[in-house]
Amino acid sequence: MKRFGQIMFCFLPPLLAFGIQQLISIPAVGIALLKAMMDNTTLNGATYSFVNNMMSSTFLELVNICYGLTALAVFAFWFCKKFRNTERQSFTRSFHPWIIVGIVLCVIGLQYLSNYIVTFTAMIHEEWLDYYLSLIEMAGLDDSVSLIMSAYSVLVAPICEELIFRGVTMQYAKKAMPFWVANLFQALLFGIYHMNVIQGVYAFVIGIVLGYICEKGGSIYLSILFHILFNLWGVFAPEWFMYGGDTLLFFFLWLFVGALLLTGGILLYNRGVKIRNNEVNNFCQPTDM
Repeated sequence: MKRFGQIMFCFLPPLLAFGIQQLISIPAVGIALLKAMMDNTTLNGATYSFVNNMMSSTFLELVNICYGLTALAVFAFWFCKKFRNTERQSFTRSFHPWIIVGIVLCVIGLQYLSNYIVTFTAMIHEEWLDYYLSLIEMAGLDDSVSLIMSAYSVLVAPICEELIFRGVTMQYAKKAMPFWVANLFQALLFGIYHMNVIQGVYAFVIGIVLGYICEKGGSIYLSILFHILFNLWGVFAPEWFMYGGDTLLFFFLWLFVGALLLTGGILLYNRGVKIRNNEVNNFCQPTDM
């Protein structure tokens, strides 16, 4: 019964994040409606203005950044209060050159593989891809990205999501189940959190890697770095950087390259963690007098 309660408690962080979204979104919608009514004398004009305001990228950007900063503050406090002492490595001792190289390779490899995940998922139902692309367009991520959206996508969202899922949710889940189950569980919640099938499927896969990075490295700072670099690539990398051709040969070639980079990155990451741990242990070991 105690374990069941612990598992149920794991749903609280995502639900709280959803609640914060509503607390930010509902007043924002009310303000947009009030502005439309004040700027127009007719019902049709107010309705048209309200819909335009709601669909504008500026409105969504402001809602996202307000939500992100609020959630970041809430979950940073929660994590520091409850789990900060469980971090096996401090910020200054978390990183090692091999760890960083491994993370970069994993990011590039996972970016390639994510495109295949999107392609294969869209083959099941084309409308899922259409809906996903419409969300990208509404968010202002399809062409030139604004400064606000860049800050949200590359900094605020990665830190906030890591605190929610790897920082709080996974830590609670590890109390009730083995790590590999807890990792799948938090990754599943991470996928559902994105509220659309395409993004949810590849977020689930990315969430598994992020959970492994965090647990293996003993520090949430490492999964935050991974997440920031992943989003940085996704927002700013040009399309031609992803594929070298449209033939069947190149299709499977880039699939192989992505898997190779991800595998090599994980191996280098593990090597870096081992070297770093040895160096930290040697540094902390008392010397003979």
